[in-house]
Amino acid sequence: QTLSSFSEKMEGASDISDIKSLISHLLDETKKRESATQSMQTSLESMALEMKKLRAEVSKLNSEATTDSLTKVNNRRAFDMEIENFISSSKAEKKPLCLLLIDLDDFKRFNEQFGHTIGDKVLRFVATLLKNNIKGCDSVARFAGEQFAILLPETACEGAYIVAENIRERLSKQTLSDSAEKIELGTVTASIGVAVYKYGESAEQLI
Repeated sequence: QTLSSFSEKMEGASDISDIKSLISHLLDETKKRESATQSMQTSLESMALEMKKLRAEVSKLNSEATTDSLTKVNNRRAFDMEIENFISSSKAEKKPLCLLLIDLDDFKRFNEQFGHTIGDKVLRFVATLLKNNIKGCDSVARFAGEQFAILLPETACEGAYIVAENIRERLSKQTLSDSAEKIELGTVTASIGVAVYKYGESAEQLI
């Protein structure tokens, strides 16, 4: 609007003083716009920073809502969502899907012997071992108590058995100890069930 007005007035300017006055007014308006633009830029930068913080907070909340606080793998809520997603993908893409359910043997007795604090450390160790023995889109979750679940998308039955046996064998060969308490814990073994998704099954049926 200022430039349009300036243009119109310039056409009607009769002497140099009028032109100087118009240019002076235009410079004043330009400085005001520069100041307003700088203020807006500062405001936008502040908003962008705030948005970044908010995104980080939302991401953290989402992660906390779907992560088991003890073992740092997916919790049951995340597992329930993932199994539905994997089943949908398996149907749509006609690709295999397998599920491993892992139960630590006699873990109640282990807790009674060594206490729940050491039991929790062992659960964290097992969760880490499971994560280290999967790849790609495979997913580990704490299913309940001393039970874990692994979803193996695009994996046929034979491959799932290999993963299960590898986990079972590696776990059974680990001699555990608690260096802080200077206690030898021995070995922890697991029983593992392998299930193959059949077209038309629900998540509950597969489990």
